[in-house]
Amino acid sequence: MRVTRGNVALVFGCFGARRLPGPVLVTALTDLGMSPAAARALIARMTRDRRLRASRRGAVTVYELGDAMRRDFLRIRYGDASPPWEGHFDAVIYDVPESRRADRDGLRAAAAEGGFAPLRPGLLIGFEPAAAWLEPFRRHRPRSGFIEVGQLACDVPTARRLTRRAWNLDKAAATMREHTASVAATVEAVRGAPPSGAQALRTLSGVMTLSTRHRLLTPALPAELRPARWPADDLHAAIQRLTALLFTEIAAYVYDTLAASPHACLVEADPSADEVRAAARRALADLRDSAQAPGPRGGCDGPATTVRQP
Repeated sequence: MRVTRGNVALVFGCFGARRLPGPVLVTALTDLGMSPAAARALIARMTRDRRLRASRRGAVTVYELGDAMRRDFLRIRYGDASPPWEGHFDAVIYDVPESRRADRDGLRAAAAEGGFAPLRPGLLIGFEPAAAWLEPFRRHRPRSGFIEVGQLACDVPTARRLTRRAWNLDKAAATMREHTASVAATVEAVRGAPPSGAQALRTLSGVMTLSTRHRLLTPALPAELRPARWPADDLHAAIQRLTALLFTEIAAYVYDTLAASPHACLVEADPSADEVRAAARRALADLRDSAQAPGPRGGCDGPATTVRQP
């Protein structure tokens, strides 16, 4: 199974953690099929790209999801929250010369992650202001080009047509329906005899990798602009059913992993993950009751210090 940055967010979700120490994160990624060296390289790359934030606790680095990854993670966990339709798209109008193709490609990639899509060459549209992802490009705009922001006002029927075209909603809907059927088949396959241990984590990861990647290519749509029978909610419900079937085994995996780790006391629970967090609490309690909780050598004492990003 190919492990991607989306699997890193999945690990945080399965552990019910807002912050995870590096050794625990590497262990989980190794259990998903990566080598330890590849897992550390992925974590380092995500930290450079600000998809992860890092801080030090003694000799141990602790990680949390960056803002964009956290936003996508919460969207996958809780489903789409439709933004209001205020009568206009937010728009980015740009002209980046061919000589700065890398900058242009970077702009388009950042736009896609920020929920924007190309309506035509040089015009990106979205449902929220582009300030966060656009600012680095506006600070370093090419001298021979331009990047401007504005609004594209239109009535609801026109907005529906433009939304359908910009995000290719027909193709997105077909893909989501395929993934919903695939998740439903996995639900039937594991019903009654769910996989145990790390295999439960791998089963969920295999389903989530494709399903969430394609789902995140389309932003949460205003209710007025959603096509009839839009399948995003069906896909979310299917993933929730699979997660419920695997929950007991994944919670046991979390318990065993944390109970075996000398860095478990560096895990910071996510308040929005009460059920999974209970497994982490039990592991920590057992660890401390058996007098195995690490002292300063393990990195559990002393203040946290933020690792500066390059």
